[in-house]
Amino acid sequence: MNSEIRLVGWDADRVMYNDLITSICAKNSPLDPQPYVQEFIENGWFSYDDVKRWADYKGLDPENPIQNVGNLADCLTDFLYNMKKEGSHDSVLTKPQTIASKQAILKGLTIADIEKISEGIEYTDGLVDAVNGFKEDGRIQSLYSDGLGPHVTYQIRKLGLDEGKGIPPIVSHGGREFLYLPGVAPNATLTGKIGKMDKAIEFMDYAKGYKIPMENIAIIDDSGSNIANLHKPVRDGGGIALGFNVTEAHKSKFHEASIPILKGDNLEPFIEIVRDPREVTIAKYCD
Repeated sequence: MNSEIRLVGWDADRVMYNDLITSICAKNSPLDPQPYVQEFIENGWFSYDDVKRWADYKGLDPENPIQNVGNLADCLTDFLYNMKKEGSHDSVLTKPQTIASKQAILKGLTIADIEKISEGIEYTDGLVDAVNGFKEDGRIQSLYSDGLGPHVTYQIRKLGLDEGKGIPPIVSHGGREFLYLPGVAPNATLTGKIGKMDKAIEFMDYAKGYKIPMENIAIIDDSGSNIANLHKPVRDGGGIALGFNVTEAHKSKFHEASIPILKGDNLEPFIEIVRDPREVTIAKYCD
């Protein structure tokens, strides 16, 4: 592989920082988690037995493992990344269910609240150096994420990236509800509902708009759910597609698709891979 990388596609959650923004926000919520638990169980998304299995997995009291919204956010995350349905190879929750449920538990937070939380996030080692290095190289950088839209907008602005988008929440302001757009009033409030956004489609449309072929793209992402529509098209088109900070439950998906996973918890090797996108370089730093 000798193509020059022109576009670097970043992911936010578990790549730019070692957590999910919805979990970070949930830990700041004073709301009672039990009505949400009941709602999700009634929706058929998981059962009380699943919650008890999660309590065993985390070493918590099986009679009362979810004591706050932060606990619930962790449970929902583990249901996607770390736990399977009983007798199945499928995760307890699907990716769309996880996104919808984790947005629902953030109801009541304002755009200003989210930006304050977003400002305090501790970045992954090597991220800022990578972003700044790619700027110096003249490469385009995007941030398309399944994370919370206002947070993604804030990070694009803070890091000086070129473009991107997150899941747009439906917000309430001035007596009406509408889909979030950058620039909305700081006191607009999350309703717990979300609009639609397909991360892979948005990213691919952005690349096409700049007439950038797959061979000139590098992407990095943690989720096995994005392999079919994001990693494989880039890899099969001659570009670089890497996993990073991948959970044990998702590693098999990367290995089955022959998508390399960056070793360690530092993004500095990603700089060298993008600048020298040969197979020997990738093999040096990846499993």
